[in-house]
Amino acid sequence: MITEIISLCIASYIVNGCNVYENYKIKKVFNYLDIDGDGQISYQEFGKWLEEDDPELVKKMTGNGQIKIEDIIRVIVADGDDDDNGQINFEEFKKIILSVNT
Repeated sequence: MITEIISLCIASYIVNGCNVYENYKIKKVFNYLDIDGDGQISYQEFGKWLEEDDPELVKKMTGNGQIKIEDIIRVIVADGDDDDNGQINFEEFKKIILSVNT
């Protein structure tokens, strides 16, 4: 009985709108994208990841080069950049991820 109660408590533990495991997974992705480890994802870091990891997506996003990928990435970053510093911090990143997944 005690273990069931503990399990329920752990499963329902909420940290800023998501459970601990979701928060951990989001942080891992954030750290992967934060290439220089400064706690921010710049549009350059996001672009580097996108171009290296998913060139097919880049082709689709740019209409096979008709639009500059840098312009698209700037819009994506600006859309999630709540403090207008030109970069995405972890809280902003988490907010973006959670809004996509709801």
